[in-house]
Amino acid sequence: MLSKKLTSLNQRALRCNFSRRSVTSLHCQNRLCANVNKFDSDALKATFSAALTAMALVAAPMSITMIHPPHAVAEDILQREAVEEYLELEAKGKKNSKSYDDLRGKYGLRRNVDGRIQVKGQKGDWWSVRLDMEVPGAMLLRDPTGDVYALQTEVLQQVDLSDDLVCLMIFGDGVWEQEKIPVEYTDESGREKILKLNEKEFREVIGILKETEENNRQGADVN
Repeated sequence: MLSKKLTSLNQRALRCNFSRRSVTSLHCQNRLCANVNKFDSDALKATFSAALTAMALVAAPMSITMIHPPHAVAEDILQREAVEEYLELEAKGKKNSKSYDDLRGKYGLRRNVDGRIQVKGQKGDWWSVRLDMEVPGAMLLRDPTGDVYALQTEVLQQVDLSDDLVCLMIFGDGVWEQEKIPVEYTDESGREKILKLNEKEFREVIGILKETEENNRQGADVN
């Protein structure tokens, strides 16, 4: 049923225009690298630098010059604080303690009993998150109504949502909600609609953005 649904939608030009993505918080590696020297603890600097080095092994080439609008300063601070608090708990061996759960909640994250990550929206609602396995660095988000959105980072080609440090880097500053992009399609009457999936469909889908990227490239070639 799900495969038939997505096949039908793809035939109606499923769209997700990543060109609308801003270049601020999602490029977390560049921004956080600049903040390494701001950590007070030498041990934290070393641990954080090691984490970024490991991330660089799976990162795409840095080809975009970073732009820092005024509001990005506050985002940098919040993101840096989230990572610093995480590393402090990790250094104390408290990763599985209640204080660690509290840290997730403080920065709008939580995990279900099955380990799946959720992020908190500005309205206090919880969104499901998963990877789109067809496009490197792409994630799918589902709001409580079933609407599906996409989010992509060009820095991390392999996003590990089971790693809370990575999740804090991507979602810790809360900017994801402004940078998400609706996955849209045109229905039989010609109206544009946001793709809706129930929770079961959302969990089962492997990827829905590959067709979108191909459609965008074909459109660019025509133009």
